[in-house]
Amino acid sequence: MAKVNLIVGGVQKGGTTTISQHLRNHPLIAFGDTKELHVASDKDRFADPDYDLNDAYPRRFANLVAMEGVLPRYLADATPVYCYWPNAIERLAAYNPATRLVLIYRDPIERAYSHWKMEYFHGRETLSFPEAIRSGRSRVASDPTAPGFHRVFSYVERGFYANQLRRVFAHFPREQVLVLETRALEQRVEETLARIWNFLELDAPAAAPKPLRENTAFAHDYGYEFDQRDGEFLYRLFQYEIEAFADLSGVDVSHWGAAYRGMSPIASADVLRERALRPNLAFQPFDASHASASGALHEDTAFEGPPVKRDLQAEIDRLRAENEELRAQLAGTTEKRRSWFGR
Repeated sequence: MAKVNLIVGGVQKGGTTTISQHLRNHPLIAFGDTKELHVASDKDRFADPDYDLNDAYPRRFANLVAMEGVLPRYLADATPVYCYWPNAIERLAAYNPATRLVLIYRDPIERAYSHWKMEYFHGRETLSFPEAIRSGRSRVASDPTAPGFHRVFSYVERGFYANQLRRVFAHFPREQVLVLETRALEQRVEETLARIWNFLELDAPAAAPKPLRENTAFAHDYGYEFDQRDGEFLYRLFQYEIEAFADLSGVDVSHWGAAYRGMSPIASADVLRERALRPNLAFQPFDASHASASGALHEDTAFEGPPVKRDLQAEIDRLRAENEELRAQLAGTTEKRRSWFGR
């Protein structure tokens, strides 16, 4: 059987289901027995040294038949976690270096909230959203098979897109990677699909595309409405990552986090400290004193960070103290000048 040569990925809750639904309508593209095959990210199977993608993939396309007598040009796997999960991209590159990747990304703040709602609805999450994106991040270290990564609790970690995209470009030529953005897919369907067909060197299907928005959040009382303070907290973490992603991808993401900008200088210092940390490190314990009556955490103070970076925190504190000292000296000088001119 021909090898899988098309990956639809990017980020969970970003639009991969919508893209795969459109691609399924093309006679020259075939998907496996499910949308997300997870062949390159199956942590249990990779414990077996004999597990091989060359054996695993054909089993997932066992029912493949020619459509109208025409064999597909692309065998596709739409598994968004590949860009996030350790070693998945490396395995795909080793399996078929000619693979093309259609990757779609969403505002990481919106994505984190959508991800949390999905897990909360299914009962896999019990923490409130404010707590889950703060101290709840320590749980990403709870899976011994993939330390620092987690399928369920990675609301924040999956939003560090620039590092993920760097990994993709390290293993696949850029001309084999198409990077898209969720809002463009929602608002400019035909234009976005035209880019995909051009990238895959395929003629568009005869039928006009229908607007789709697959896999949306279920109607449910989550006991929480998104709060501005949580958006500002997440924007602190993602600001420079968003800028780096824009530079790497060439995609217009200027609207990402637009409602949560305007950080103070202290917040900027916190972002610099945060970027110095590996994003999957454990964070400070949940402090119930910051919780509202409904149990939602609203962190308005500077983020403390984990103890492994106390030296960096000390440097930041020293610079802040120097800054305050300079301000005091300047104020004293100004007062002296006023007294001189007042004589």
